[in-house]
Amino acid sequence: MGALLYLALNTRPDISYAVGVLARFNTNPIYRACKALIRLLLYLRSTPTIGLKFYGNELNLFGYSDADWAGDLDSRRSTTGYVVYAAGGPIAWQSKLQTTVAVSTMEAEYMAAFGAIQELIWLKGVLSEIGINLVDPITLNMDAKSAIALAKNPMHHKRSKHIDITG
Repeated sequence: MGALLYLALNTRPDISYAVGVLARFNTNPIYRACKALIRLLLYLRSTPTIGLKFYGNELNLFGYSDADWAGDLDSRRSTTGYVVYAAGGPIAWQSKLQTTVAVSTMEAEYMAAFGAIQELIWLKGVLSEIGINLVDPITLNMDAKSAIALAKNPMHHKRSKHIDITG
């Protein structure tokens, strides 16, 4: 698992979700997890040339976020996933269980977007510290209309008043 975690964190964002799920079975592996591990290893063997590729002359920092609502059947927690691109390739990504149980798809997607926005702001700060100041707006792409509406107008509504806004 250590080698797979290294790959997922450093060079192979395509296996991040699968490795995260498999890591949950480290202490108590079950047959399904072992079978999934074998499938993952076969996938890695058949795709040795897949890796990070960067191209172009511009940085173009942007990201994607998504969540699966209550995807973990044991804890009913959602999984946050995001990837941040620069120069045509991924430079940051994450796939992990959310810390709290989301009561709606909108809340799960909103929490995923929040994690991606935190990463984008941090990256913008790092780039600024090394002398690269981004003037264009940074785009975050997501597919949940309700979460987009809440992000654009964060007033407390009937369906979102339970979401804690922290600064």
